[in-house]
Amino acid sequence: MIALAMFLFSGISLLKAYMEYKKGSVEYDGLETYVTRETDTDKATIDETESEFVYETENDVITGHTIKKRLYSKKSIVDFDSLKKINSDLVGWLLVDSLDISYPIVQTDNNDYYLHKTFEKQDNFAGCIFMEYQNHSDFSDNNTIIYGHNMKNGSMFGKLRKILDDGVYSKDPYFWIYTEEKVYKFHIFSARTVSVDSESYTLQFATPDDFKSYLDDVVGKSELKCDSVDVDANDKITTLSTCTGDESTRFVIQGKLVRTYKAVR
Repeated sequence: MIALAMFLFSGISLLKAYMEYKKGSVEYDGLETYVTRETDTDKATIDETESEFVYETENDVITGHTIKKRLYSKKSIVDFDSLKKINSDLVGWLLVDSLDISYPIVQTDNNDYYLHKTFEKQDNFAGCIFMEYQNHSDFSDNNTIIYGHNMKNGSMFGKLRKILDDGVYSKDPYFWIYTEEKVYKFHIFSARTVSVDSESYTLQFATPDDFKSYLDDVVGKSELKCDSVDVDANDKITTLSTCTGDESTRFVIQGKLVRTYKAVR
């Protein structure tokens, strides 16, 4: 009887976990409808039509195709107006194409709420991708931190560690963050396992020398070869952080901001 009870309990637990994964996946798959995606027809159109301007820098206007070989709407790749009606905590959308990561980013006044709340604020252990509550959402800090769960089905930040797999980084060493006003392009320069109290989670440094010393340490300890990327105290970096199987460690990917585009509305 005890064995049967344990079997039933185990089965119920597995079913519950499956349903949680399913609910989270369905919700986030649905949110992808608010992101414009490239089709073969779209790509042909943008190749031929130079009027498809999307983002501009101070000196020039860049087409969506030039930026990312992907067609964006004339307003934005992300329908922020519709998404903010669902959740006003939205601050951006993260794309890591090499890892097939595409999620909204939220920020609130603490780092606990979205640990087990989805973008639509439903209870779910997948939680949401969220920005450190002490960060400025304009990426003006020395180090901006974005957290996500390491889900067993590969969702959220469950694929983050795959950046170490052969060929993944060389295929596409960038990640992108889209906001209502700007688009930020980051070049990955480090990936490694760190302790939970690591200096990796420092947001601002007292002096440029302190920041440079930190960056040198980060590069030196990276498990990923990124020899072509130079970082210095003038850079702004963003850290993508997820849990590991060990409660005392985390896995992080860090990228330096290399380009900022202004969204044309």
